[in-house]
Amino acid sequence: MTLVPAVATAQPKADERDRSKGGAMTLAELRQEPVTSRLDFPFAGTDNPRRRLDLYLPRDRKSAKLPVIVFVHSGG
Repeated sequence: MTLVPAVATAQPKADERDRSKGGAMTLAELRQEPVTSRLDFPFAGTDNPRRRLDLYLPRDRKSAKLPVIVFVHSGG
């Protein structure tokens, strides 16, 4: 008897709130979300385009302390 490993894959169900077509939201879609955004925000106090970030904050803050997600992309 020969055993062959089986691989099962399943596509996750699409998030009902994810209205984007290609994974990234358009600015119009982003404006519909319950967040405010500051895109290309210079965080280092310089005009260097490599020292900018996109900042997303909830519109209705109910607490001074909020969870944080930091995504740093270092592609080459």
